[in-house]
Amino acid sequence: MSQATPADPTSRPRLWPAALAAIGGGGAVIIGTFLPWMTLFAGLYEYPGITGLNGWLVLAGGVLAVVAGGWLLLRPGPIPGHLTGLLGLTLLGWSLWLVVQQRALLEELLVHHPMTAAGLGPGLLVVACGAFLVALTPLLRLARW
Repeated sequence: MSQATPADPTSRPRLWPAALAAIGGGGAVIIGTFLPWMTLFAGLYEYPGITGLNGWLVLAGGVLAVVAGGWLLLRPGPIPGHLTGLLGLTLLGWSLWLVVQQRALLEELLVHHPMTAAGLGPGLLVVACGAFLVALTPLLRLARW
């Protein structure tokens, strides 16, 4: 008996969880860029991620994650899985760095300009959760279902 290779159609069901994680995580990253990252004046003004350059770059990363998930389904192999995981780790690191920077900005606004009533929006945390899901892709690819 021969072992099932990644290109073998019988091994394709194992790729579904990894591909869905990449596509779903990339979709969450995309949605997170359109959600507010910061609010001012108790929610009167909302600033989504696509307001600035970082948001647009994170959006591009989310689109790449969705494309990589589709690539993983169409061309199973180690390279798409590892590249998707590397993209997920990059997005996760970047989004966590942005969360830290956002918290520092919020603290400065609340200390020096308390009348702005600044607050955090959910967008950047949604981006971080989606990036974490994309980063899990190589591990889900190796799991025995």
